[in-house]
Amino acid sequence: MTRWCLLLLLPLLAAAAPDGVYCTPSGTSGAINALAVAPAARGALRFRLSLWSVRGRNLTLSGTASPTPKGWAYKSGPDCRLEILSTGGAVRIAPIAGADCRNTGGYGTRVPLVRFPEASRQGGVGEALRDPEAFQRVCTE
Repeated sequence: MTRWCLLLLLPLLAAAAPDGVYCTPSGTSGAINALAVAPAARGALRFRLSLWSVRGRNLTLSGTASPTPKGWAYKSGPDCRLEILSTGGAVRIAPIAGADCRNTGGYGTRVPLVRFPEASRQGGVGEALRDPEAFQRVCTE
């Protein structure tokens, strides 16, 4: 019974779901990190994320993150695990212990801690979650 109560309350315990498109410089000359997020059913969070490494490698992830008491958790394959937190309009993406996302960004690709401040929000999601090409243009137009 306790387990079912927790499952029902978990979406209510998670932070308010962010909604929109965020763009922030990656630290690589001219490259922009991009994030599109929107609430999903049962407290989940749909997202698409594009990160650039200092070596010019791109890591793109998309999917649905499950609610947790602090925010959301995403898992792709055996080792690619992320935590997504939202506070005060800002969004923080952090790897979960030993996250290795080589299946989406090449051998040994590691996801760094990335912050998208509230000021980096560019507006609503629009087509960015449904259309990969629209997502690629979202921070360059």
